[in-house]
Amino acid sequence: MVVWNRRVFPADFLFEMKMSPRGSTDGLTIVLFCAAGKNDEDLFDLSLPPRRADYVTYHSGAIANYTDSYWSRNTEAESVSNRLRRNPGFQLAAEGPSFTTGPADVTHRLRILKVGAHIEVEVNGKVTIRWDDPEKPLGAGRIGLRSMEGVDVVAYDDFQVWQVTPKSMR
Repeated sequence: MVVWNRRVFPADFLFEMKMSPRGSTDGLTIVLFCAAGKNDEDLFDLSLPPRRADYVTYHSGAIANYTDSYWSRNTEAESVSNRLRRNPGFQLAAEGPSFTTGPADVTHRLRILKVGAHIEVEVNGKVTIRWDDPEKPLGAGRIGLRSMEGVDVVAYDDFQVWQVTPKSMR
């Protein structure tokens, strides 16, 4: 399942939310950001092919986005890692510790900062990824929340996004 926010967010932002797997002991959760058509179409442009929640259409189809897999219980290796990808192409851009291991009935806080080509991912108050996109960075777009096979219940709260500028980061 993918839930998209209806707003188009600026290219440079600070995103924050809380997530609880509510006891789920299997599955994967992902945040998609800077999501738009490869040719800057709106994500909901009817000229784009339907996605129907098929994951390959989100990472290797007609849309461009960054994804961060911040919580997983699919495999032991996934459960201890946080993976940032650039799409289309399913390119693993950076990887760090998940900081979400342990009980499945807790709430985790996710923050993503994107300024120009620089992306930082923070989970539960700890920076797990710092990465600078060597290509032209993706720009304004939508933010989506995805849960995949095995996630029985997931709860999101305190979804907030602030526009930032390189000057405000000094």
